[in-house]
Amino acid sequence: MPVQNSRLGIIVLTVVTVGLGGVAGARTADEAKAFAEKAVAHIKSAGEEKAFADFSRPDGGYVDGELYMFCYAPDGTNKAHGGNPSFVGRISSE
Repeated sequence: MPVQNSRLGIIVLTVVTVGLGGVAGARTADEAKAFAEKAVAHIKSAGEEKAFADFSRPDGGYVDGELYMFCYAPDGTNKAHGGNPSFVGRISSE
């Protein structure tokens, strides 16, 4: 579920398991949307550098079970990845 902020020129994406009835820890679309909105607010208040670092850290407040934040620049460069921080700096076509 993308949330785009043209001023920042990034796309914030949230990965979530939705609609898997009976799966322990399954999340709702509303939870994913709130998580993405919280991330956009964090970028605006803390700045991109701090926010992206927080998104990529397990203890940064943006990794919650199967729900985590990742962000790409318009050129495809990964700016943050809560699921796999080693992706940061890579271009999505790599």
